[in-house]
Amino acid sequence: MSALAAIWLMVILNIELLVVLYSFALINYALSNIESIQVRRPFSD
Repeated sequence: MSALAAIWLMVILNIELLVVLYSFALINYALSNIESIQVRRPFSD
C-alpha cells in the first residue's frame, strides 16, 4: 500500500508540475501578445 501511495503521489506531483508549467507558458504567451498589440496601436493610429 505504501509503495502504491508513493507512486500515486509522484504521478499527482508530476501532473501538477506540468499544469503549472503549461499555465505559466500560456500567461507568458498572452502577456507577449498584449505587449505587441499595445506597441502596434500607436502606429496604426
